[in-house]
Amino acid sequence: MSSPGPIVLDIEKLPLKGSPDIVSQHLQVLATLADWTRADAPGKAVGYYGYNTLTGVPPEDRTYAQQLARHVDAFFPSMYTFDDNHGAWATRAANEAAEDRSLGPDKPVFFYLWPQYHDGTPNQFQYIDAAYWRFQLSTAYRDADGIVLWGPSRFHWDESSGWWAATLAFIRQISGAGI
Repeated sequence: MSSPGPIVLDIEKLPLKGSPDIVSQHLQVLATLADWTRADAPGKAVGYYGYNTLTGVPPEDRTYAQQLARHVDAFFPSMYTFDDNHGAWATRAANEAAEDRSLGPDKPVFFYLWPQYHDGTPNQFQYIDAAYWRFQLSTAYRDADGIVLWGPSRFHWDESSGWWAATLAFIRQISGAGI
């Protein structure tokens, strides 16, 4: 509780998809968990990670996502990298932010970014080159309210790693600070 930042619930196996009975059951569980978390952590922003809970929900199940959105304080969509298509990534980011904002116009959107390619892709676990990473940071800065930087504990947290050098340069650029 003394740590800064939000509480992000990562429950990926209760999607708001499927038959009305199943979706209704999942909604009840997810809403209850969010409410319990908010009650136990007053003052902390609470939300769900990724897809199938609030975003990525089929249009026919959108009313369930709207109901769940009333139980969270922020959105935390996954904006991981699957390929080198900058345009597709930017379109996905804009669509994701718009979808989240339509569910809760007054709630912030924080993109989960990972400076490596997603597993199961041809470049899995390789670091994204610095130019593409800067592009993703700039796009997130434009479309979201912030980011959550995610990755394995084996990150290369030094400036010889292109992604980290690009991150520090981006922070300096937007803050005007000498970090």
